[in-house]
Amino acid sequence: MCVNTQLVRTRNITVEIPVILPYRDGLVFEVKITHRRMRDAAAIRLVPFGPKTPPDAGPQLMLRSGNDVRVSVSRTLVSDPDEPRLRLWASHGSVRQMTMHLWLSPLPLDGPLDVTFSWPSEAAHGRATIDASELARAAECAMQAWSPDKPAA
Repeated sequence: MCVNTQLVRTRNITVEIPVILPYRDGLVFEVKITHRRMRDAAAIRLVPFGPKTPPDAGPQLMLRSGNDVRVSVSRTLVSDPDEPRLRLWASHGSVRQMTMHLWLSPLPLDGPLDVTFSWPSEAAHGRATIDASELARAAECAMQAWSPDKPAA
């Protein structure tokens, strides 16, 4: 689903969410970060968002749904499958641009989905709201390759 949402545009940085892919059990967000002067692709990767994150840690992304559930990028597995989580699924890029695919599961409830971006050391902050009910409707149409109740042979 094409959303073409720009979160940040500064003199040196742009952050966009061009596409969100809805699935029956979650969403894939494509997040594209471009930095004009960056020379290290690893510095453009997203880091967890939270009170213990140092201000110079790098770019951070957080999602908040209408029921005030907040999630940020996590590199740890969550044991409760019903607990919302946002995981880095895949990434690729160059020294000045990084495209990341983030998996959000479970699907957000109907209503607004707030996306917040922050990169304190670069003075880059932005926010956008996406209609989660549109995403939920699109997820209902998603094709399912295998039945979730049948284990793989």
